[in-house]
Amino acid sequence: MTGALNNQHIILVDDSLKNIRFLGTILRSHGARISIAQNGTQALATVNRELPDLILLDIMLPDMDGYEICTRLKKNSQTRDIPVIFMSALSDPRDKTRGFLVGGVDYVTKPIEQEELLARINAHLTIQSLRQHLTRANLELEDKITQRTREIAEKEERFRSLVETVNDCIWEIDSSGCYTYVSPKIKDILGYSPGEMTGKTLYQFIPPEDENRVKSFFRSFQSRSKPFAGFEIAHIHQNGRRVIFEINGTPILDSQGILKGYRGVNRDITRRKQLEQIMIQTEKMMSVGGLAAGMAHEINNPLAGIIQNVQVLQNRIKGNMAKNEVVAGECGTDILAIQAYAERRGIVHIIKAIYDSSIRAAKIVENMLSFSKKSNPHSFEYHDIGELMDKTLEICAGDYDLKKKYDFKNIKIIRQYDRQQPRVYCEPSEIQQVFMNILKNGAQAMGLNHASPCFIISITAQDGAMGIAIQDNGLGMDESTAKRVFEPFFTTKGKQKGTGLGLSVSYFIIKENHKGTISVSTTPGRGSNFTITLPLSLPDKPPTA
Repeated sequence: MTGALNNQHIILVDDSLKNIRFLGTILRSHGARISIAQNGTQALATVNRELPDLILLDIMLPDMDGYEICTRLKKNSQTRDIPVIFMSALSDPRDKTRGFLVGGVDYVTKPIEQEELLARINAHLTIQSLRQHLTRANLELEDKITQRTREIAEKEERFRSLVETVNDCIWEIDSSGCYTYVSPKIKDILGYSPGEMTGKTLYQFIPPEDENRVKSFFRSFQSRSKPFAGFEIAHIHQNGRRVIFEINGTPILDSQGILKGYRGVNRDITRRKQLEQIMIQTEKMMSVGGLAAGMAHEINNPLAGIIQNVQVLQNRIKGNMAKNEVVAGECGTDILAIQAYAERRGIVHIIKAIYDSSIRAAKIVENMLSFSKKSNPHSFEYHDIGELMDKTLEICAGDYDLKKKYDFKNIKIIRQYDRQQPRVYCEPSEIQQVFMNILKNGAQAMGLNHASPCFIISITAQDGAMGIAIQDNGLGMDESTAKRVFEPFFTTKGKQKGTGLGLSVSYFIIKENHKGTISVSTTPGRGSNFTITLPLSLPDKPPTA
């Protein structure tokens, strides 16, 4: 076994020189380095001078016993892991137990058997070596874990920063549709915080009528890992309005190919969808406007003939032209008799009614031509809002539809505006379109069954802007309807009576084209009040003179 201890440093603590020589000879012959101490004080000093690999410690020493020495060593963080083997002639089990209790790793009794001692020393040195190796490995592993944790934290921070700065919402749901993660951007888009959505199902935030369609869509990806893109889905904002998302994502499958959920990105395309619908509506309006203009021109020709002939008829009955008298005489009567007959039979009144109606129709055609003109940025000029309102009211005055249960002529109009108000920089046909949409909706809301339908129209200047209020005394709206009234295609009239585009187009005209505001306040059963604010001048445009 020569060299088995492989230069291991062992401190031999014994007050007997005989024992020191005996044990020292054995240990050196097996390759160990030996340090000697004959009392507790020397032992502690020797340990502090050079930490040993193992200590052979006699219990009975002159200044302090081995138990005390071991206790002190175990209290010191530098020496507590050094294995201590007690040596003693004491063979009482209680002495051995005490040795283990104070921190000894083994206990050999004197007289010492050489082979037993060497076996115990080798065993504990091997255990100590393995323990030290394990400690170093643990420290290296802890360093690696710390470094990896730091790298992961840095990556998570980068990911978090990206997630929190993008304008889209990033999300994860489990296989049942329950949100497991929602990025903070959702607060800006839907009004809900991530905490308010996490743990709840996707279907709690979408319109009920869309639930089956969305479930069917997600079911189609249950057995495949193919990503999906471009799927459109509506969500309901915390305030009740509708938000349209375009979602792109992928199913999450485990190693067995079993669906665990989905992750993806929601992009708010509400504005884009509104613009698309407005473009469609604009094309429709252009077509209708062109048709209206063509019809107005066609009507103008026969209408002019009617007015001209009515004027001629009036002159031939009521006029004092000599020709009238001559022709009357030739017919065996006189002009006064003809005039008397016409008066008594109401012919004069009928002719006047035809003339008045023709003039009114001509005025309507004139306003229609103005209204149907295609709007463009170059047609912005300063206009009197009161005049535009009056022209729109004249157009609406000829509007009736028994199926929709209203007749505009029966509606009382109360004007509350000063004719001396400043002029507003605007596109007149667009502003008239807004007025007409609101007025027609209000007329339909009041209907023929209303005892005294009435519009109160107010126009007032206020802090560099013009305020227009159009109030009706119709049925009004509930809160949920009022929140959606400017949404494209939202209507309470049914498919046969409305498209739901009028007020959304009006919103776009006021908000985008004229940089103004439009809103509605309403109470069920007490009517609605639409309020429009228009700046007197747009940015980079000349102020009114």
